[in-house]
Amino acid sequence: MRWIAYAVSLLPIVAAATTFVPFERDIPRVEKCSYGTSRNDESVFYSTHYCGSSDDTLYITGRQIHNRGPNDIIDNIPEGMVYPSRMWEFITADHSRRDTWIWLTDDIGSGAISDYMESAVMLLPRVQRTHIEEQGNDLVVTLTTGEEVRFHKKYKKIISGVMSEQPIDLNPDRPNRHFARFSYDGQGVILRSNARGADPRLTKFLSVIKKGLPDCRVNTSVFWTQEDWPKFRFVRDEEAYAAIATNCGTQYLPNL
Repeated sequence: MRWIAYAVSLLPIVAAATTFVPFERDIPRVEKCSYGTSRNDESVFYSTHYCGSSDDTLYITGRQIHNRGPNDIIDNIPEGMVYPSRMWEFITADHSRRDTWIWLTDDIGSGAISDYMESAVMLLPRVQRTHIEEQGNDLVVTLTTGEEVRFHKKYKKIISGVMSEQPIDLNPDRPNRHFARFSYDGQGVILRSNARGADPRLTKFLSVIKKGLPDCRVNTSVFWTQEDWPKFRFVRDEEAYAAIATNCGTQYLPNL
């Protein structure tokens, strides 16, 4: 699988979680995967991904909502491009606190890995693990903050909640193409890094993003290890908050 190759406490304020699902552990039982696989046994509207260990034991890594269009997020497809898409991968490796984040990919459909517009999005605080539930025509994603984002079940696009999105940028000129454009209107804080055709956790800088403030630029290595299999450095939110306060100021901490 392509995705595997790259291989405090806060009460919800904006939107109540449909179901509270706690983390099962701080870090995954398996640090590296021997292989990856996916299934649609939970739902035909999203896929569930797994990490295969050396002894062939499967551990969940997360769930993916894959918008292939056509809709108002993926429209006016240029000639020569095949199956452009936006992929929301809600990673919750082994249902662990440390490895729960979002991998967001915009693919223009050229068939070239170098055209993947990749983003790593860590959302703080981590009160519970991210999960998906079906409700009527919606897929309800409960974020780590306990806030909700609703996707249209058929079209796989965001329709309400604390996130909104803009259409995928299908500009064939990769250096001038935007990374996935979305906004977060919740009470938490986002750490976002971007990379073209590479692991965004290994890029040089990331942005600390909080509603109402300008983005704060920080060395990615402050938050993510820089080895071949990068990991978020902080299991506890308090440790991440200390790094945010040191590099950006206390005004960038979540609204407790």
